[in-house]
Order: sequence, then structure tokens, then C-alpha cells
Amino acid sequence: MSSTQFLFLNATGTSELSHLDAKQMRAHITRTNFAKRRKRIHGDFEAKAAETSSSYNPAVWKAAKPASRSTRSCGDDVPALPLTAQLAEQYCYAQFLSGLWSLVFQDGRDYPTNADEAAWIALLVSEPALLESSMAVGARHWSPDASFQRQAEAHWSRAAGLVARRIGSGAAAHVDAVLGAVLTMAFGERLRCDGEAWAVHIDGAAQLIRERRSRGVGGLPSWFYDLLILDSTNDLLGFPRFYHRKLADEASAYGHRPLSDVADICDGLSRLLWSLDAHRKDQPGPISAGEEVEITTTKLLSQARALRAHAGPHIRATSWTVELILHLSRGQEPGAADLEPAAGELREALCGLRHQPCSYMNLTSCTLMIGALAAGAGTPTRAWFVGALGGAVRALRSRGWDAPLDILEGGFVTHPLFQARFRSLWKELDR
Repeated sequence: MSSTQFLFLNATGTSELSHLDAKQMRAHITRTNFAKRRKRIHGDFEAKAAETSSSYNPAVWKAAKPASRSTRSCGDDVPALPLTAQLAEQYCYAQFLSGLWSLVFQDGRDYPTNADEAAWIALLVSEPALLESSMAVGARHWSPDASFQRQAEAHWSRAAGLVARRIGSGAAAHVDAVLGAVLTMAFGERLRCDGEAWAVHIDGAAQLIRERRSRGVGGLPSWFYDLLILDSTNDLLGFPRFYHRKLADEASAYGHRPLSDVADICDGLSRLLWSLDAHRKDQPGPISAGEEVEITTTKLLSQARALRAHAGPHIRATSWTVELILHLSRGQEPGAADLEPAAGELREALCGLRHQPCSYMNLTSCTLMIGALAAGAGTPTRAWFVGALGGAVRALRSRGWDAPLDILEGGFVTHPLFQARFRSLWKELDR
């Protein structure tokens, strides 16, 4: 370290200075040295930007993509990303994530494709905990290769430590990115079919929201509401990834009416489905329950349609999914007069989402499954839903996962009214 890079204080003769003057002099020199250090680091970053970007090249992941478990020899060359996410490095991380995103979706487009995707990447690189948790889940489920799994564990360990430190620091825990990190870890545990660990992260997210509100932190980010609303039907049908009623209740305290409405509708629909299942067991065959059930069905259908008064594709998609569940639960056949148009509307709503879902979000989407069950055989609408689900299966197999549907088989507690139909659909996807 060259002495010319820093200022030093010669203490000779400083006894003549007052205590206050000496303290101010030391403070001035300290500030000057830190300013010089920041300038030097920034210069080093500019000089190494191209090298850093090249080191985090998504092409390495692509080259490491295994064709099958029996022929895998990949993974050892995949770089362990030092995701410390210092502010000066965020540009390189954003470049890496943009390229990796394009590879993950395998559609040849450059990401981000819109302002919402760009904002999400910016959020990722703004908080090391979110970046580490995202890379942990991504690496763990990218390939079963041992090197990817080792990287995933390293990222996961760092993410857990960072989240714990943020929570321990107080105010630092009440930013959007830390909430995103906790939910990302919850998603990772759901994909591992670890319901207990998932519940721990959901409890943590609820606590963060409660503390944000008690500290007067402003409203929650829009992506949080979108995630919960779209995932509400997953919770209803047995595979929640982000949604839990306690999260909805905590978030609704901020006054988000659509989420409150969705939570109430899903609670009512859950009670109705169990009532219909009990009736089916007593009277096998097409369901034609009593007057009370008819009244409840009509009420829920009206409430679901009222959701469409709110803007946003997530709300519209959830509204149409609830309507399709109501029709399917009464034994209507795919392609029926009530089902086919609604399935088409659901498809349109999903096409309007501003964030493209990854393979695992598609694979575990009850919304896509309900659309596939409702649309008529041989129709373009059904082909679209099955294509989205099947594309996820094929993408995962191409990276070495021989049985990607094991996630559903192992962790999906399917509602009895839909169990046989879902399993038939999964069998179709597994061909």
C-alpha cells in the first residue's frame, strides 16, 4: 500500500491544540482517507468491469447444462459467484442476471423486456440477502449435478446469515428486498417439499410486515400483492408457494382491498369444496346439493366476477380461476359452455402478466392446471395451458432432472375433488 494514497497525522507539537481541535483534525483526516479509498475502489471497479462481467457469464451455465443424469459431466466449471453485492458491483450483477434470465426462460429474448422486469433485477442486486437466496434456489433447481448443489448450499447459508443479520439490525430488515429474500427462501423450501421449513419462513414474513407497520414504514410493494393474489388458488388446492391467510391479513392492514376480497373468497370457496366433497361421498355421481350450497355457489361466483372491477392481470387471472374451480367442482365437463370462454379469458389474463414466470413457477401453478382441466380437448386454449406446463417439464428434463413431477407428487396435498383430475393431467405431462 503506497503511503501517497493516504494522509497521515504527525502528532508532534499537537499538545498545543485543544482537545476539540485535535479531535476535529483527526476526523478531517479520516474523512479524507475514506474519500480517497472510495475513489480508488471505484476506479478499480471501472477497470475490472469487463473482466467481472465475463466471469459471471451465463454461457457457463448453458455449457454446463446436462442432457441426462447418466451422461452428466458438467458443473465443475460453473463459477461460484461471490455475491457480496457491493454497490460498486451492482452493474455487473445486473448484467449477469439479465443474461441468466434469458437463458432460464430459453426463448431467445433479451431480458429485461419491460420496466417491471428491470425493476425486479434492480431490487435483486440492491440487497445481498435477496441475491443470495435467489441464486440458492436457482442453483439448487437448475441441475441435480453435485457442483450445483454445493453452490446452492453455499448461497443458502449466506442468505440465511444475511437475513438473520438484517433482522437483528432493526431498520435494515424493513426494506422490500429483505421481505423478498424471506419469500424466496419460502419458495425454495416448498420446492423441496419441506412444509415445516416453509411455514417458518412464512411466519417470518408475517412478522416483518407487522414490524414494518408498527415502525410506520410505508405500504408494501406491488409485486408482493401480486404474488399473494395469484398464489391464493394454489393454497386453496393444496400447494401454496407464497400465500397464507396470516400474510394476507397482515398485508390487508395496509388497506389493499383486492387482497382482502381474494382472501375472503378463497376461504368461502374452501368451505364450499369440502362441503361438496362430503356430499359426493354420500351421493356419488354429478353433484346437485341442497339450497344452501346453491346459494353459496351463486354468492361466490358473484364475488369472483366483482374482482374484475380491479385493474391488474393477477386479479383477473385469480377471478377467472375461482370461477373455473366453481364450475369444475360441480362436475362440469371440459369445454362446457361455462368453461371454454372462461378458460380463454384466463389465458388472456395470464398473457398480460408483466413478469414471465420461471419453469418452477409454471410447473407448480394451479392456475395453469385449472385452465388445462377446463378447456376442451383439442382446442388452442387447452394446447396453450398444456404447453406452458409441458414446457416446464421439458426444460427441467433438459437440465438433468429425470422426474420433475416428483415435486408435485411429493408435496401437493390435492383437494379430493380435484385429485384424480390433477393426477391424470400430470400423467399426460409425464409422457
